[in-house]
Amino acid sequence: KPKKLGFDFLESNEEYGDGFSASLMDGPSVDLFEIAGFEWTSELNDAVWGNYNWKSLLEECRSVEIIETDRHDHVPGMSDVFFWVAIDDAKSFKKELRKVILAAIKGQ
Repeated sequence: KPKKLGFDFLESNEEYGDGFSASLMDGPSVDLFEIAGFEWTSELNDAVWGNYNWKSLLEECRSVEIIETDRHDHVPGMSDVFFWVAIDDAKSFKKELRKVILAAIKGQ
């Protein structure tokens, strides 16, 4: 049974709307498992991250728009790309994310 989680994971961005930040190197600024109503386990971790990275996981959710906001390429080996993950409908996003994670678990 999913844990109840409000929409407090959303931040507001004047330019891009509600959502959260992410980077290729550090991933999202939020806990995707928690948003989907899961508690972290090594089995869950392996099932999901064995098939996805954070960006490909979120790309499976229709209520998400991943917007590239910045890129740092100044130092070799230290480059990163920054994103804003815009969420149109937080309730739909949570359901879609949960569905994708459940499919990853069943597919393993």
